[in-house]
Amino acid sequence: MGLFDMFGAGGGSLSIQPVSPHVTPGQALVGNVVFQGGSRSQQINALTIRLTQETRSMQMTNQGPQPRTDSRDIVPATPITQPFQTTPGQPTMLPFQLQLPPGLPNSTPNQVTYHLRTTADIPGEVDPGASLEVQVVGGMQPQMGMQPGMMQPGMMQPGMPMQPGMMQPGMMQPGMMQPGMMQP
Repeated sequence: MGLFDMFGAGGGSLSIQPVSPHVTPGQALVGNVVFQGGSRSQQINALTIRLTQETRSMQMTNQGPQPRTDSRDIVPATPITQPFQTTPGQPTMLPFQLQLPPGLPNSTPNQVTYHLRTTADIPGEVDPGASLEVQVVGGMQPQMGMQPGMMQPGMMQPGMPMQPGMMQPGMMQPGMMQPGMMQP
């Protein structure tokens, strides 16, 4: 193996081709992973695919509200082939089917996104990978509540001194009348 081979030069590449870029929670996401052979043959020990969910929110920090992204596997890494030897320049199509759990929130720009991610395990080389965003539709609306410690505009934090003109719900200012009160 030459020096450039150890860094993946001349190796193959991966792509993901779902039957549809849209999927409904509780249904199967199907398609093909394509390993496009490079200029030389390679031994593929394993090829896996997984589905991740990225959720964006705001979190209160000492510097104020900061954006936060949490990522988690919805469908863990799933093998889609046995070990095989690639043929230089030739594509190898490998079908996949991932069952999504019910109750997922819908894809929502800048809030909730889903990505198919695939990697090939090639011994002694840089492992190629690919990622593709898919849309989850027909599920729940995302619950984009605030993180613990976050305040919404107009909310009072315990121990926060009241500023002139600030009122908490249900508080009365001098001269205000409650419903059902009679004036003297």
